[in-house]
Amino acid sequence: MELAGEGNFVMVDLQSDGTGGPSAEALALQTALAEVAECRAKLQALGEPPDHEAVDEARLALSSIDAALASDLESLQIAEMSSTQVEKEKNIREAAEMAKLQYQAIIESYELYHSYELLLKAAELNMMKLSVSPEVHLPTIEEEDERLEDDWRANEEVSRVLLAAKEGNIVDVKLSGCKLSHLPDAFGNVSTIFSLDLSSNQLKLLPDSLGGLVELHTLNVERNELRALPDTIGLLKNLKVLNVSRNKLTSLPESISQCSGLEILNADLNELLYLPYQIGSNLLNLKQLSLRWNKLRSLPTSVCNLKSLRSLEVKFNYLKSLPQAIGNLTNLEYLDASCNFTALQNLPDTIGDLVSLAEIDLSCNQIRNLPESFGRLPALKKINLKDNPLVSPPVEVAEAGAEAVMVFMKEKWQNFLEEEKQRHLAEESQHQEKWLPWALSGLSRAFLGSGSPRKSSSTEDYLEQQL
Repeated sequence: MELAGEGNFVMVDLQSDGTGGPSAEALALQTALAEVAECRAKLQALGEPPDHEAVDEARLALSSIDAALASDLESLQIAEMSSTQVEKEKNIREAAEMAKLQYQAIIESYELYHSYELLLKAAELNMMKLSVSPEVHLPTIEEEDERLEDDWRANEEVSRVLLAAKEGNIVDVKLSGCKLSHLPDAFGNVSTIFSLDLSSNQLKLLPDSLGGLVELHTLNVERNELRALPDTIGLLKNLKVLNVSRNKLTSLPESISQCSGLEILNADLNELLYLPYQIGSNLLNLKQLSLRWNKLRSLPTSVCNLKSLRSLEVKFNYLKSLPQAIGNLTNLEYLDASCNFTALQNLPDTIGDLVSLAEIDLSCNQIRNLPESFGRLPALKKINLKDNPLVSPPVEVAEAGAEAVMVFMKEKWQNFLEEEKQRHLAEESQHQEKWLPWALSGLSRAFLGSGSPRKSSSTEDYLEQQL
């Protein structure tokens, strides 16, 4: 066999195996040459990639847009609680996504070109190995398992697993720690996969074909390099467990709210700046939501629609407040909002409506006063208030434990109810004094007919029921 190269062209003399056909060595080399040619053709079709400076500027612009979006959403949460908030939140997010498109295109173009460069280098290296070897040695799966650094092993493993899954031999696919840098689109054709473990790899993207895994129950992509999830993830109606922790995600796709069967969502240790504004619209079965160690400044109002939610973890973020409607989470049993440091200073009054709440961690914040409604949490058994500048309850009460805190807060709640009742009685008395002379006059009857006393408000009725 003779090999000669000039520029981008390679000439090869393929030897026969003695039976009239090309030898195994020649066939392997022919395949390698085809791969090199394919990679070069794709690089040529892509044209010149963006330069490093343009890519850096694009990444900086994306960071600025995300930061501005997070700030706008935070301002909206604080400034307005109305029926129009969801629509305004949607418009803000859509405007930000439109602004990001041009910069995302630059980065994706650069990364795509770089990926093909790496593929070309690997193909050329393989070709050179075959050209100098007296005979071709095709590695077995066992040999490939010993070479985790080699992309050939990873591709062989993926192919083997896909084939087994397609034939129905396995439904639980485990490709953890295989040094995978990409997945073939063929994954989406194996609709029988029930559980897919892709943790501890080097994945930067997941294929859109992922949406074809209609029977998928569990998806684990922990410890990768993902910067985004495909929009097609919303097609996974049977997905119950999704673990995307320890990646580089700055946001989750809006379509994730369409995963109506989802019960557990773990997005810890990412770079999330905000959540999809409709994340709580259809996730009616979600029981656990973990968002620890991110960069969230606010939670969308729709989170409060997660009526099945039992555990909410948002520690180590930059939250300044919790949603005003958080009291709607009547099945919530565990809330961890610790370590938001200088950001979290107040809790909404509606926190007293969390009738199932058994444990709450508010440590390492800047909370001075718990709302009076805290005193009517019937199921609360564990409270962590360490490292807060507490005034109410006092630090010594907090240090005495959950029981002491609840005794203190229940007393405050009763005092609050009594004060509210007295205030409403005083207002009612003043109203009666003004109303009586007017009601008895002929003039009032002429204008109003037979008058009647004002009905008590719903707030007054509630206070009377409490007392």
